[in-house]
Amino acid sequence: MKAVCLLSGGIDSPVAAKLAHNKGASIIFLHAEIIDKRKKIKALAEKICKNPKILFYNHSSFLKKAKNSCDNKYLCLLCKRRMYKEAEKIALKEKADFIITGESIGQVASQTLKNIKALSQGINIPIIRPLIGLNKQEIIILAKEFKTYDLSIKENFKCPFVPKQPKTNASIKNLLSEEEKTKI
Repeated sequence: MKAVCLLSGGIDSPVAAKLAHNKGASIIFLHAEIIDKRKKIKALAEKICKNPKILFYNHSSFLKKAKNSCDNKYLCLLCKRRMYKEAEKIALKEKADFIITGESIGQVASQTLKNIKALSQGINIPIIRPLIGLNKQEIIILAKEFKTYDLSIKENFKCPFVPKQPKTNASIKNLLSEEEKTKI
């Protein structure tokens, strides 16, 4: 089985990738670049598997466009939708079976159950969330066990696009309406 893993460089996504890899998944890593973290992403991917395939794409241009054309409460959701769509394209091209994310219910605003449902709308590749029921402390314990924790917290990056009040209960209709504005 083959998967595309959204690898952010934070604590959660490397743990999700390692859990899937431990279950036999061959992983292609995909990083949405806002700033250059290529060395960190490569180091994390190498902790998860040998000779990792890592792909990068420019994500900041999309986020700038979304910030200027959409209701900013939706920025985190639009960001994640774009990541899903990029992962889906790679998955189809690489004949991958699913997408892996580091999402966990309730950790951040985009990870409410209602938002996860809205985010997944129209994505035709299964999205596997190995951490979905874990809390942050449980994920940190696994990150330390997998030896990704110290790397994950090094050079921590605060996204400049996070809105002051992100949407926590998006309807699919409203999210898709905001997404349409990014296609202008």
